[in-house]
Amino acid sequence: MSDPTNARVTVVDVDMPFGSMVRFMVKWTLAAIPAIVILAVIFLAARAALEGVVAMLTSPSQSVVEDSVPRPGQRPAPAQTSFGIGSTRAEVVAAQGNPDFDPSDNPAVGGLKPPPRVFKYGEAEVIFGDDGRVVRWKDPKRTLRTR
Repeated sequence: MSDPTNARVTVVDVDMPFGSMVRFMVKWTLAAIPAIVILAVIFLAARAALEGVVAMLTSPSQSVVEDSVPRPGQRPAPAQTSFGIGSTRAEVVAAQGNPDFDPSDNPAVGGLKPPPRVFKYGEAEVIFGDDGRVVRWKDPKRTLRTR
C-alpha cells in the first residue's frame, strides 16, 4: 500500500453551476481586499524607510543646516550689511530682510495700491519719502543695520 500523506490528486473537471461559481469568485475577490491593504501598508513603510535613508545619506551635516537656518524670531543673514538716508526699499530689505508689517499688504483702495511708506521691524520703523527712499527711522532698541 502507498503512503496516504504522499497521495497525488489530479483534477480533471470542475462541475459547478454558474451561479455558485460567480458567488465563489465574489467571495474570493472580497477576501483579497485585506491582503491588498496589508501589502500596500508594507510597501509604503518600506518606501518611507528607503526615502529616509536616502535623505540622511544625501543631506549636509547637522551643523551646516543649523548654521544656515534661522531660528524662530531670528532674521536670515542679509546680503547687504546696512542702509542709510536715501536708500531704496530694496536696499532696506537687503539689509534687514522682509519687514514685519508692510502697508502695501493692505487691500488696494480704488484699485490702486500706494507704495509702502513704513517698514516695521519689531519696535523699529523705517520711513520712506514720496520718492521711495529712506527719509528717517525710529530705532529705540538699536536693532536696525544703519550706516
